[in-house]
Amino acid sequence: MLNVIPAPQQFMAGEGTLTLDATTQIVAELGTESAARWLRDGLARYADIEVGAGLGPVIHLEIKPFEASLPDTIGTRADGDLAERELHSIEITHKNATITGVSAEAVFRGATTLVQLASLNGGVLPVGTIIDAPRLAWRGLSFDVVRCFHPASTVRDVIDLLALYKMNVLHWHLSDTEGWRFEVPGWPKLTEVSGKTARNDREGGYYTTTEFAELVQYAADRFVTVIPEFDSPGHTASVLRAYPELAAAGILETDPAMHYLHPDQPGVPELLQAIYSTLAESTNGARIHIGGDEAIAMTHEDFQQYIQMALPIARNTGKGIVAWQEAARGGLQEGDIMQLWIPDHLIERVRASKNAEIDPDSQEAQWLNSPVGKAFVELFSVADQDVILALEQGASVIISLGTWLYLDTTYPEPSADPAQEEMHAKVGMKSNNYGQGTVADSYNWDPATIAPSLPLERVAGVEAAIWCEFIENRDELFFQLLPRLAGSAEKGWSQNLPWEDHKARLAQQPMLWDAADLPYFKSSVVWDS
Repeated sequence: MLNVIPAPQQFMAGEGTLTLDATTQIVAELGTESAARWLRDGLARYADIEVGAGLGPVIHLEIKPFEASLPDTIGTRADGDLAERELHSIEITHKNATITGVSAEAVFRGATTLVQLASLNGGVLPVGTIIDAPRLAWRGLSFDVVRCFHPASTVRDVIDLLALYKMNVLHWHLSDTEGWRFEVPGWPKLTEVSGKTARNDREGGYYTTTEFAELVQYAADRFVTVIPEFDSPGHTASVLRAYPELAAAGILETDPAMHYLHPDQPGVPELLQAIYSTLAESTNGARIHIGGDEAIAMTHEDFQQYIQMALPIARNTGKGIVAWQEAARGGLQEGDIMQLWIPDHLIERVRASKNAEIDPDSQEAQWLNSPVGKAFVELFSVADQDVILALEQGASVIISLGTWLYLDTTYPEPSADPAQEEMHAKVGMKSNNYGQGTVADSYNWDPATIAPSLPLERVAGVEAAIWCEFIENRDELFFQLLPRLAGSAEKGWSQNLPWEDHKARLAQQPMLWDAADLPYFKSSVVWDS
């Protein structure tokens, strides 16, 4: 077993080892410079090996086409490129190592494997051949920087973590009820007013145009594509706070969770044009995310009208479309991507709540009988039709189901470290909201069988999500991301493997996290001794 996450597709073991040290040389052919930098920096950061230009082992990086007997990569890439571009091999002998990839990105993925192997094995590499490519083309993280604003330094740390686990998409959730996080020319109040706000009176913030561009480039240097999101028509209280004249009659008198943009309100199409154009110009990816979830106060007719207005404006930027699953009710089309997030557990729960006898004085009953609660029940009760609609419309699907992939929920198992109990009790959304289980439970699923109505060939990829309603700083963010993000990454890259196999490799990963100063939850189902 190779001590690497995600697990490689093929490893043919030889005999003996190769030891990397300060005398190791990296020889990078044209086009592999990014991989060489990542390899050099990674060995220094994670393995404490400062490779030089000595007369020791040589790590040779090259781009060269080759064929391999691996399953085809399925899905859609966020940069619009070919799904096969990550195929690579690693040949390790007693004296040298050679990473061969079909593209610069493929070589980078191979360099990542070498960084992990060296870091987790004291610089010692096993002799043999690795041939590897991802199972799914889209492997991402939806990162909420609205409820809690995370500075650029933390965003860079998240991008580095994605690259370390061969994830290739940062879905950047940049707007929501609580705040606004990017500059839009011609609409300065979005940042002047709502750029200062966050959840529960936390300090807000936003990314300047220059800072935004630098982060997109930082991600691109690590072969992570940024998919920026403006969430609408719901989750738009921050827009109406900045520009109340965009609110249709009566909306501002309702709970902010029920605020939405009405398609007939003057100024709304111009707002969408400005925002979508800004997002399209800001990313090197092939798509932008138009949101579409939880527009709980809208009628079906108004929601459908809004989506049908928004989609052509977004497409006219030259970018493709990603949208949360409810957008299928508004009408997607071939080539669009729907993001599936509502788990069956939640659908069944809200349906049962309509008929169940609930103590009228209970907190649950009070919520269910509130305008917001009633609206959510109606929204979720028909959610099991969204995949069917999307597939009929010709869209493909990103799997982001809350039961397995919402990483902000609390861990139901105890920590193996009693010193973590205060953090454990404080951080995260209640796990029963999405039916989330232990770290082991969050790994025990297969993209090929996750939804009976969703064939694997229509799956664009896998995307975890980290929401920050109950996360207030960097330490809490990574405490929730780790160790589960490593399992999410493996679900997108590797073939379906048993938990015990993953657990054995996962147990060694803290060596990497400690080297990068990343806090993590010491789950008792992983570190149980």
